Amino acid sequence: MNSKNSTVSGNSERSFTLHWTARAGEHSYTAKLYKLVNGQKQWADLWSGKIRVRRPDQQFAVELEAFPRELEGGGTVYFMVHVENFENTALSLSGFVEDEDGAVIKRIDGLKGRIPANGEKNISFSYTIYGVGNHTFKLFLDNSDGKPNSIGEEHWAEARVEVKPTGNVIASMECMDSVIPYDGSTTCEVTLLNTGNDSVSVSVTSVDFGTVHNAWAKSYQRGIEVKPIKITLPPNDDKEIDVKIDLRKLDQDFWGSDHFTYKFAEHTSYQVTVHFDNGINVSDVLTILNKPLELSKVGVLCSIVGGIGAGFATGANPAAAVAGAGLGYALGASLEKLYWGLYLIAHGNWNIPSDNDGNSVNGG
Repeated sequence: MNSKNSTVSGNSERSFTLHWTARAGEHSYTAKLYKLVNGQKQWADLWSGKIRVRRPDQQFAVELEAFPRELEGGGTVYFMVHVENFENTALSLSGFVEDEDGAVIKRIDGLKGRIPANGEKNISFSYTIYGVGNHTFKLFLDNSDGKPNSIGEEHWAEARVEVKPTGNVIASMECMDSVIPYDGSTTCEVTLLNTGNDSVSVSVTSVDFGTVHNAWAKSYQRGIEVKPIKITLPPNDDKEIDVKIDLRKLDQDFWGSDHFTYKFAEHTSYQVTVHFDNGINVSDVLTILNKPLELSKVGVLCSIVGGIGAGFATGANPAAAVAGAGLGYALGASLEKLYWGLYLIAHGNWNIPSDNDGNSVNGG
């Protein structure tokens, strides 16, 4: 950018024209106005804004906005995805919004990703954020397969949200294995830092698993274990609390049996939130794969049945036998789900409820 000097008479106004060579992309700008007093610059005013410059062959542009951008201790943030279509025909876009750890908090595809010709669309959702620090959220959209692989036209945008501490204790949380099978387990480490000059004692009061509040609340400790429950933090020191999640045991807490772990895959991911007695909350996202760590005895039996059926379907030659084995395993897993699904219906069905807040994380 350049600058310009001029004189503005009293009770009058004047326009200043500054020149800039445009480059494709989104740019932020700040225009600053100074006045000269005895040859010295004194700040008078400023104006900031954004400008988007598109390439001649660019089909669409994206923006990601977050509000509020600052939180005290955490809370709900409202996101807005803005998409503009420069084409004379409608576009079908797909992609996602992810957090700083790469966990997808919002998927965009289907009708949500349909942008009218020469039109715009706003996609809004909310998300709950805990953990002191700066959080960066990234939006990705393309007109191909919704994956960042340089196929088709791709665009990124990002928004930042800062969570400020409400006291001397700062908490953070990270699940060691953040992507697990629907019958898997993981340990989430909560780090507590005391920035004050006096010792502080804090206790875990409850743990939420998605929309299931108090999935752990000291009353039972099968699916979720917290160790230690209470700690004392010396001045300017930190300690850790381990939150172990075992979906096979949590299955027993929720449904009274360890045969319904596949129901955890009904949601792509869950927000695990730990609550403390001093009002601090901290969370991380746990993504669930739609496949088991291992088949149960019923699953093995179903695999045998599936394999027999696959054998009839594929023939008796060696190549067909290999194909039959793979198909048999798939059929076995499906038959196991069907078996326990019918059992669940017979004994009363219960699903982990959705929160209907527009994002892809249950409880987030």
